[in-house]
Amino acid sequence: MRTFSKITAIIIGILMVLAISIFLYLQQAQFDEPSVDTTRISYHTEHHYQQGAFNNDTTTNVISSQQNQLMAWYAFFFTEDLNAIPNKPLPSKKTNLKLLNKQDNAIVWMGHSSYCIQMDGIRIFLNC
Repeated sequence: MRTFSKITAIIIGILMVLAISIFLYLQQAQFDEPSVDTTRISYHTEHHYQQGAFNNDTTTNVISSQQNQLMAWYAFFFTEDLNAIPNKPLPSKKTNLKLLNKQDNAIVWMGHSSYCIQMDGIRIFLNC
């Protein structure tokens, strides 16, 4: 029983040293709040940067303290989202990647979060 207590104390000590080390490491300048050089903000993005922070044009629903995770799942599965179906069909064009001219620049959405990007004769397939 005495060895178990010693091993437990050693493990707790190692975990504490590790936690303190990580905490101190994360206090370095590169982990600080990001700073934004406001002189380099372009005309097109300046309306997104207001009062020292970037802001979206549209609001995004987040789970608040009044709504717990269970209620969010219930709403996701059992309530109708009126904006889930577009008013008209989304434009799409069937593309055969083998027939694309390699010198044409193109971005092809492969589905969900996959893309084929072709620029200057180079093809890159991304799965984000």
